[in-house]
Amino acid sequence: MAKPIPKRHHTTPIMLTTNFVDSDGFLHVAWPRHPDRGVVRRRPDRALVRKHFHTIVERDGSKNVIAEKMLSNLEGRWAPIIREKIIDNINTNKFQLQHRIKLSDEELILLKLLVVAQLWRSPDYYQEIRMDEIFEDTMLQAEEHFGKSASELLEEEGISEEDIFHIKENSRIRTIISGLSAEPSASRMALQKNLSICVIQNPKKRFVSGSSPVVNNSTPKRPLDHPESCLFLPISDSVALQLMGTEIIAPGTGEGSVVSVDDLWVRKLNIGIARQSEEIVGGNRQLIESLCRNRR
Repeated sequence: MAKPIPKRHHTTPIMLTTNFVDSDGFLHVAWPRHPDRGVVRRRPDRALVRKHFHTIVERDGSKNVIAEKMLSNLEGRWAPIIREKIIDNINTNKFQLQHRIKLSDEELILLKLLVVAQLWRSPDYYQEIRMDEIFEDTMLQAEEHFGKSASELLEEEGISEEDIFHIKENSRIRTIISGLSAEPSASRMALQKNLSICVIQNPKKRFVSGSSPVVNNSTPKRPLDHPESCLFLPISDSVALQLMGTEIIAPGTGEGSVVSVDDLWVRKLNIGIARQSEEIVGGNRQLIESLCRNRR
């Protein structure tokens, strides 16, 4: 008997969100754009979930879950590096600030790919690059080329509104597949950046996560493939990965370096996640409520 197709897909993987839970193993979940929904407590497997989010729906209605399988396989490789090489070592104080965590070339590549893959799998990222506008521009070009209206062209091809939805979604998912397999320019550029590990020193402060947890902190904001773009991804409530271009690298922030971050930096990153995420999660209810109030 064939295995059932997985339906519940996480926009941010459980292997990350479990690092943000409270003392009882729950996440505090909120929707900054819909504050009336309040804050709820959920187990990590019940947060940041969308049905068939990484499923390609073919023209015959069949479901292709290759993207979810690729991400699942990578998560199995990311998890032990994050837990054993980074979080556990930092929590047991085996590494001091300005020292480096010894990571193999393969581990460095996987961690950098994690940051990029998490950016691509975010639903909010595709709203930012305006997938709907890209589709509309494509239809305008088709109208000009064929001398017919978009509705006429779609009707001739038997394409319904539901088909259009799947076309857009399939394009998004194929971007993830392409990025994880073919290494386009954006991921190659990310692999050329320096990776450092940012640690919160104030025990009263915490990172949050969300549906769009990768923050582009370059000023002015630069695209992913720009050599001076800076990307940050919290991997626990006290640790974040930082990808920084070699042109702006600071002393002590080379490959695998452990650096401290102050309270203002933590707040700035958390606000960035809240502003760009549809859903945010964390281990402290008061922090989540505060971010929903101040996301603007």
